[in-house]
Amino acid sequence: MYVATRQRISTQSTSVIGPVSNQSGESTVSNLTPSLVSSRRSFLKKSVFGLIPVAALPFTFWPVTARAAQMLHSSLLSTHIAPSSRIADLQIQLRSYPRAIQLFPDNMTDVWSYEMTVTTGDLKRVQSTGNGFLGPQLEVRKGERISIEYRNDIPDESIVHWHGLDVPADQDGHPHQTVPANGIFNYNFTIKNRAGLYFFHPHPHGKLGEQINRGLVGVLIVRDDEEDALNLPSGVDEHLLCVQDRRVNANRQFEYLTGGMHDRMMGMHGNELFLNGERNRKKMVRRGSQRLRILNGSNARIYNLMWSDGRPLTVIGTDGGLLEKPMTTTSLLLAPSERLDLLVDLTDLAVGSTLSLQSAPSQGATGKPFDIATFEATAEVGVTYQTPLSLSKFDLIPATEAVNFTAPKSFQLIPTRDHGWTIDGQPYDMHGASTKETVRFGDTEIWEFDNTLANMPHPIHIHGTQFQVLSRKSGGVSGAMDNGWKDTVLVMPGDKVSVIKRFNTERGIFVYHCHNLEHEDMSMMRNFIIQ
Repeated sequence: MYVATRQRISTQSTSVIGPVSNQSGESTVSNLTPSLVSSRRSFLKKSVFGLIPVAALPFTFWPVTARAAQMLHSSLLSTHIAPSSRIADLQIQLRSYPRAIQLFPDNMTDVWSYEMTVTTGDLKRVQSTGNGFLGPQLEVRKGERISIEYRNDIPDESIVHWHGLDVPADQDGHPHQTVPANGIFNYNFTIKNRAGLYFFHPHPHGKLGEQINRGLVGVLIVRDDEEDALNLPSGVDEHLLCVQDRRVNANRQFEYLTGGMHDRMMGMHGNELFLNGERNRKKMVRRGSQRLRILNGSNARIYNLMWSDGRPLTVIGTDGGLLEKPMTTTSLLLAPSERLDLLVDLTDLAVGSTLSLQSAPSQGATGKPFDIATFEATAEVGVTYQTPLSLSKFDLIPATEAVNFTAPKSFQLIPTRDHGWTIDGQPYDMHGASTKETVRFGDTEIWEFDNTLANMPHPIHIHGTQFQVLSRKSGGVSGAMDNGWKDTVLVMPGDKVSVIKRFNTERGIFVYHCHNLEHEDMSMMRNFIIQ
């Protein structure tokens, strides 16, 4: 058996749409395909190479320098240390494996799933997320030491990335750490993050989209004293909503990239919507205050969230936990891998009545709103929660703290003929990084993501410590989603988004990439080194 030990070495916003109408004029959730692209030919002409003169594509600039390669080698060697001697507060066995589940009444569906077992510690820390393909929910507390033995029992190489967690480079699930089928990888790290909703998923380069499409996603919730003191709705009044779409064929199997180059360039969009890995999207709730913890677990689809009756969305948290204070908005965009924490008071619902969280068409897309989750009120009356004026306290990073305050690093999000979607026109290099992608440990930097040259939205995820959004050139994204601590930011077509990040927790090699998984697998990912 192979054992890997601890090594430190648009078409406007085409994915932000609802279902198109059928011949009777009714909205159908089973048709979720992009409606603004009429054909592969027109897409390639208008949305990829038609936007930039071929001669202008940066095929050769920004080379991987010998100096950067040497820094990478030194970084990998310098971070090789022995495992911590601290005894883990929670020891877990995690495996990915193939299985068949009953999603549809007429046939079983073959999926890949995560299975998790507590071997030392409180067994209740791992909870099932239902009877679908979504993996388990792991609950931890800030400051705890976690030990996880991951066994890969799928017939493909894989590795686990702890999305949003601030962990050492050798614990982050870098693509160079993949283990083969039947391989084992041992994780051991301390939870440094504030309370919030995080998740875990595979990270093998070129195979991530397919592995997640088959079902490999699990959920991780971090608790801490600051959040506990707020006494937010909990127990039966706290709901996980992991939203994912899948393309399901007549045999009830998940298909992948059956649309060829169109799927790769636009990202994989499905014809069926799943909530927590299940087709049933109705939840029975008490009349009272409810907390909704939402994860966009889709490969590429962006959701434009709103309530069916038009009431405001009350946002209390994003990717990295609670905001400083609640924010309200009528709708907001939620891109793949982004998380959202909402409060809603359902005291006004009559017994048996419903309220739906919907996704609405955005920026001229055709179709009608479709339901993501529907809440039906029971006769039981819960607690009415008075939302506080202040939720949490944390530092807002001043732009002047950045060592490159006067000259932010700019990264262009563009397609090339040879590599498809890229960052700065460069392919992904598993073991390389440029001088621009080399950061001095302890520095604060401003990175600007430039999406002015291609008409396609890109959710950009940076591994390692979380960041804050400084500025956005144009609108299109609610301010709520740009607030708080973030690990993913949606960069809309024509936009330039600047983020500020402190590189002060771990040294080593990490990645940053588009979380449209087909874009990432194509080549829209790069390494960066903290030395």
